[in-house]
Amino acid sequence: MKLTFLVVMCGLTYSLSLQATMFNDDTSDLNVLVASDAIGMGLNLNISRIIFSTMMKFDGFCNRELTVAEIKQIAGRAGRYGSKFPVGEVTCLNPQDLPLLHSSLKSASSIIEVSFLHITFQQYECSKKLCIIHN
Repeated sequence: MKLTFLVVMCGLTYSLSLQATMFNDDTSDLNVLVASDAIGMGLNLNISRIIFSTMMKFDGFCNRELTVAEIKQIAGRAGRYGSKFPVGEVTCLNPQDLPLLHSSLKSASSIIEVSFLHITFQQYECSKKLCIIHN
């Protein structure tokens, strides 16, 4: 089997959206996706298997272990409902990382008690106008 790679290293962009479309296309030769943790950021991809090369991340300040939420978000890309692969597999390149992976996937998800939505002033003004129209 010939392996053809797609590399994803940053957040959501128009070109990333095009790459995702190409990767999901059954007629495309792309069959391996190499990605940073950006893979967990809202892309709907047909992924059957996630292999963590490391359980560490540079967050802009220091190298640290991935959090449980980050591990679940990334691992959850494999075998998604409605995708070509309804069941997924997740593993690590380094056997010493498996305990962290297993414990993270088994742990309960945190309850989010507070959320924050950042909107621009223009979006706020627009929402006020929509509210007036609908009332």
